Amino acid sequence: MTNISSLPTDPAGGGSIGGNVQITATEQSKMIDSMQQQLGNSETGSNKNGGIELSQNTIAELVSGIQNITKSGGSSLPSRDIPMDESRVAADEEVKTNYVPETENTDYIQDYQTNENIVREHEANIMKQASIEDIYEELQTPIIAMLIYFLFQLPAFKKYERRFIPGLFGEDMNINTYGILFNSLFIALIIFTVKRLLKTI
Repeated sequence: MTNISSLPTDPAGGGSIGGNVQITATEQSKMIDSMQQQLGNSETGSNKNGGIELSQNTIAELVSGIQNITKSGGSSLPSRDIPMDESRVAADEEVKTNYVPETENTDYIQDYQTNENIVREHEANIMKQASIEDIYEELQTPIIAMLIYFLFQLPAFKKYERRFIPGLFGEDMNINTYGILFNSLFIALIIFTVKRLLKTI
């Protein structure tokens, strides 16, 4: 059986390398019991000593090693990690230790909506809606007249008109004066009826 204290230790930690490590084969249950005992012994030993103690020589070696690394430049940043343009950092207000961001002072008393503003907005909306309706009213009659005139000029409409009202056409099958007068009155009647229907809707 091997004791923890008989194992070789690292010289940097204040120990010394002793003889060879010997391995012994024992049954599992005995090995587990012995390991638990060793852990219990090492915990009580470390509690008594207050942790691992380093010798003065080891501490001196560590300090001199760190100083040598620092002198040789081993602990400095590589040049690619050092910022070349420091003006951005120097000009940045947020880098300062006691930086307090400026807050926007919102004047809630002046920001509320007055009754006058509400009335003005309402009147502006009414004027906008009225102007849209005026444009619609102005365009309504010409658009209706255009559509009806287009329908009256279609060959299919002319064919039905010739069949049902042959007196509107001359001997050469072209529309005569009575036909033009009839079509004009009929278009006016349709426009009047459509406008009346649109107003009632």
